Amino acid sequence: MRSTDRQEYVAWVSQYRWRVWAVFTFRSGIQMKRARGLFKDWIHSVEANEGHKISWLAFHERGDNRKLHFHVLIAGISSRIYLHVRHWNSLAGHCHLLRYDPHHPGRDGQAVPREYRGIDYAMKSLRSDDYHFDGQLHEQHLLPRYRKEKM
Repeated sequence: MRSTDRQEYVAWVSQYRWRVWAVFTFRSGIQMKRARGLFKDWIHSVEANEGHKISWLAFHERGDNRKLHFHVLIAGISSRIYLHVRHWNSLAGHCHLLRYDPHHPGRDGQAVPREYRGIDYAMKSLRSDDYHFDGQLHEQHLLPRYRKEKM
């Protein structure tokens, strides 16, 4: 993806009131199609238990060791998301959650270059031509200045 296109995606995604920045990992042997299905099952479980929809974007990536993981932004839920981690761990792998902070310096607080912070870090997989992301966005999770006025 071209850098300018990616910057436009970052600007668009920045319009949402993200609460959680997360990394979801998968046990060995889980391929992309199954991983996407497991993640969506987990999201539906969270929504059913919470009684409302949440917004999310999941950026799929293979790490240096080629291990599949998703960088995920979540809106519409804050600290209650921690109640659902155990379900993910039993379902598919490990879940590392952080409170969303657009200035977070990357994984586990490591100092990394500026472009690897917040949304931009979550979207770093878009730098390659082989990128995938899924999501579900709801207007109620937009920051107030981006919401459409009701007539």
